[in-house]
Amino acid sequence: MKKIVYCSLMAFAVCFGSSCENKGGGDNYSTSTEKVGSGEELNTEPADNANVQTEAPLDSTQITTGNPPIPTYTSDADFVATAASGGMMEVELGKVAAQKGASAEVKKFGQHMVDDHSKANTELKQLAAKKKWNVPAKMNAENQATYDRLSKMSGKDFDRDYMAEMVKDHTVDVGLFEQATQKAKDADLKAFASKTTPTFRMHLDMAREINAKTYNQK
Repeated sequence: MKKIVYCSLMAFAVCFGSSCENKGGGDNYSTSTEKVGSGEELNTEPADNANVQTEAPLDSTQITTGNPPIPTYTSDADFVATAASGGMMEVELGKVAAQKGASAEVKKFGQHMVDDHSKANTELKQLAAKKKWNVPAKMNAENQATYDRLSKMSGKDFDRDYMAEMVKDHTVDVGLFEQATQKAKDADLKAFASKTTPTFRMHLDMAREINAKTYNQK
């Protein structure tokens, strides 16, 4: 009788233990699944938050320290065409800035561009006529598009975008003219580039200074 009772108890214990293990296994699987799910959510949210916290709005340094593509000097004729088109754009945009600029500083800068680039354009045309180089009568498509876009703006929006454009354009000007001082085959053209480059460097410094004040204006 004792053996029967003992065996019955052992059988019950084994069955109960198996049931508990199966139940526990089910809970562990379920819990594990929930943890994976919540883990994914936790891993995603901090990542998103981290991205939001580390993202910063554009500021003037991202434009003034940027590296716009500088055209490679290929020939004296191409340099003359590029410089003439860019010079025309600088003059026309300078006129717009002198009239529509929101700040006195931008207006003054615009007039400065009209005066200096008009002088450089005249000298380049005279040199081109002497050398029988073709000078474009109007801006190229890229310069015209820039002029069209900015000339439609006004107020602080114009100041901000115009000065950012002046930083970019004069970075290109300096880079291109510096190449001409080294690579121009014509001695007179090389002399013109050497004479003009310091003026464009001054323009770039001025543009960067004003751009730092206007870029984040609202």
